[in-house]
Amino acid sequence: MARIRSTFAGRLVAAVFLLVLLPTLLLGAFVYTQSRSNALDDAERRVSQDSADLANRIDSFIIGERDVARFAAASREVRDFIKAQDDPEASAALQDWLTRGPFVSGKDNIADIFVLDAQGNCIASTDPARVGQSYGITPYFQEAVGGSDAISDWSLGVTTGAAGIFLASPIRGAYNEVAGVLVVELQTDPIDEILAAAFTTGTRAVLINDAGVILAAYDPGLRYRTVDALTPPERAYITSTRQFGDEPLPSLGLVTVREDLAEVAPGDTAISREYELDGEARIAALTGLQSRPWVMADVAPLADIQAAAASVPLIIGIIVAMILLYAAFATLYLTRFVVRPIRDLVASSNELAAGRLGAQVPVRGDDEVAQLAAAFNSMATEIRGNTERLEEEVARRTAELEEANRAITQLSITDTLTGCYNRLYLDQQLEGETARAQRYRRDLAVMMVDLDFFKEINDRLGHAAGDAVLRRVGHLLTDIRRQSDWVARFGGEEFVIVLPETSLESAVALAERVRASVADLTVEQDGAEIRLTASFGVAEMTHDGSDTPQGLLARSDAALYRAKEAGRNRVVSERG
Repeated sequence: MARIRSTFAGRLVAAVFLLVLLPTLLLGAFVYTQSRSNALDDAERRVSQDSADLANRIDSFIIGERDVARFAAASREVRDFIKAQDDPEASAALQDWLTRGPFVSGKDNIADIFVLDAQGNCIASTDPARVGQSYGITPYFQEAVGGSDAISDWSLGVTTGAAGIFLASPIRGAYNEVAGVLVVELQTDPIDEILAAAFTTGTRAVLINDAGVILAAYDPGLRYRTVDALTPPERAYITSTRQFGDEPLPSLGLVTVREDLAEVAPGDTAISREYELDGEARIAALTGLQSRPWVMADVAPLADIQAAAASVPLIIGIIVAMILLYAAFATLYLTRFVVRPIRDLVASSNELAAGRLGAQVPVRGDDEVAQLAAAFNSMATEIRGNTERLEEEVARRTAELEEANRAITQLSITDTLTGCYNRLYLDQQLEGETARAQRYRRDLAVMMVDLDFFKEINDRLGHAAGDAVLRRVGHLLTDIRRQSDWVARFGGEEFVIVLPETSLESAVALAERVRASVADLTVEQDGAEIRLTASFGVAEMTHDGSDTPQGLLARSDAALYRAKEAGRNRVVSERG
C-alpha cells in the first residue's frame, strides 16, 4: 500500500507539473515578452514627453519675447522717431523709452534693443556702441525689412563672446511701408536654465540647430560641437558670419542622428536610431521646435531604458512560482480554502479595472492569501487616494492656467495707460462689427474723439500731466458708454467709440453728451487744475457692399477734422 500510495503521489505530482508547469512557462514567457516591451515603450514615451515639454517651454520663451519686439516696433515712440530721425528731441525721447520704458521688467532676458533704418544702419540703441554700424547683410534684417517678423539663429557676439538670439520686427511708416526694423537681442541664459533644471530631475537635454550644431546641453562639453561633420556650404557660412566666433565646432560623427534630425517636423517628436557615444549605446527623443528650425533632444542611454524592464523577469518568476505552488497545494489540500479567496480577489480586481476604485477584498485569517488581499486593499486605497489627489491637482492647475490665459488675453488687447482697448483690438474687432452690420443690414456708427490743444498741456505741464489727462478721459469714455458700445485708444490723444445698433442721428446725440461731459471734466495734477475740451467726428456704416472698416474710420476722421477747423469743442457728422 505504501508503494501504491507513493506511486500515486508521484504520478499526481508528475501530472500536476506536466499539466501546469509547461503552460505556465509558456504563459510566463509571453507575459515577460509583453511586459518587457511595455516597459521599454513606457520609457520611450517618458523621454518623448520630456523632450516635447522642454521644446514647448523654449518655444514659449522665444515666442513670448518675439511679441515684445512686435510691441516695440508698433509703438508710437518708435514710429514717431522713425519719421523724424534727425530730430535730437525725438532721438532722446526714444533712447529714454528704450532704456526706461516697458522693457525694464524683461531686462534679465534682453541684452540690447536697437533700431535700424531701411538700409540696415543702426540709428538708436540701448548700447551706444551699436549706433552707426550697419546690419544690412544680416539675415534677420533682410527678412524683417521684407515685412515679416524674424527670429535669428543662435550666435556668439564677435566682441563679447556671449550667446544671443536676435528678434526683428518691421517698423511701419505713415503709409504702412517698412520704414525701419526694430531688433531685440535676446540672451540665451533662460534656455540654459531650462535645460539645467531638467537635468536635476534626470533629463539629459540637448538643443541642436538645423546645421547640427549643439547650442545648449546638459553636458557643457557637448556645447558647440556638431552632431556630424558640417557640409562645406554650412562651414563657409558659419566662418564668414562668425556665427560661433572662434569655436572650432568639432564633430561627434553621429551620421544617423543627423539624418534623423532632418526628418523631424516642427512640433513632432520621434525616437532616433540607436547610436554610440563615448562607448555608451543611446537613443534620443527628438522634438522639432515651432519658433526656430531647431530640435530638442532628450538623450537616454539604452542601459537606463533597459533597466526599466530589468525587474520583469523577477516578477514573472514570482508569478510562475506562485502558480505552481498553488497548483501543488491544490492537489494536497482542500481547494475551497484557496479558490474562494482568489475568487474574491479576482472579483475586486475586475471592479478596480472597471474603474470602481472602492473595491475591497474580504480578509480572512492571516495566511498568504489573506496578506495578498490586505496588500490589494492597501493598493486599491492608495490608487483611490492618488486618483483623487491627481484630479484635484489637475482641476487646480487647469483653473490657474485659464486665469493666466485670461490675464494674458486682456493684457494683449488693453491700452495700459487709459484702460481702453488698444489699436490692435480695434482693428480686429471692427472688422467683425462691420461684417456683421453688412450681413444683417444693421446700424453701426463710429465716433472719433480728439482732445483739443493736448500738445499745449504736454508742453506747459509736462508728459505726466498729459498722461493723467489721457487716463482720466479714457475712464470717462469707458464709464459713459452704453453697455453694447466699446472704446479703443486710436493713438496719441485720439479715441474711437464703436456704437453697434446705432444710427448716425443717435450717435451724434450721444457724442453731444460725451462732449459736454468732457467739457465739465477737471483734472488735477501737481496742484494744477486742467480743463479741456474735445472734438468729435461721427460716421455710420453704409450698406452698399463697398464700405470697409478703414473707410468708416476715414470718414469719421474727416468729420473730426472739420470739427477742428470749425473751432473745436463740437460734434460734426459725416453729413455735416
